[in-house]
Amino acid sequence: MNSTVISSLKNSLDDFKSALDWLNHSYELCKKTGIKNNYSVEELDAFENLTSRYARTTDFLIHKLFRSIDAVEFLEVGTIIDSANRAVKRGFVESIDILHSLKDLRNEIAHEYTERELKDLFSEVLESVPLIVDISNKAFEYCSKY
Repeated sequence: MNSTVISSLKNSLDDFKSALDWLNHSYELCKKTGIKNNYSVEELDAFENLTSRYARTTDFLIHKLFRSIDAVEFLEVGTIIDSANRAVKRGFVESIDILHSLKDLRNEIAHEYTERELKDLFSEVLESVPLIVDISNKAFEYCSKY
């Protein structure tokens, strides 16, 4: 097995673990606040951090980590759909639809420009973070063989 590719995967795993830790930190803060009609400035800052970290972590998971695993296994990188389908086959997630919905939420976050629109996504993000963590844990376990 190519040591450069393995090294790249290990670096990706380390970077992803850091991103996931920050996502979990924000998640715990925002979970305590919960969903409500009005937020303090500090609470809005915390939710802004959560949504940003959710978007970055989701991108990293799908675009970088899944593709790094493909590279280690000598699979043609192909499209995001290819990598997502392989993630399903590896048992990281039950269906491609779940990854699609996580990615859709990420896209909604990236394109919401008003505070009101972003607030509408807080509940969905709080519901989705444990799923990201579960998928991530399965990916970490899978990668432990390398």
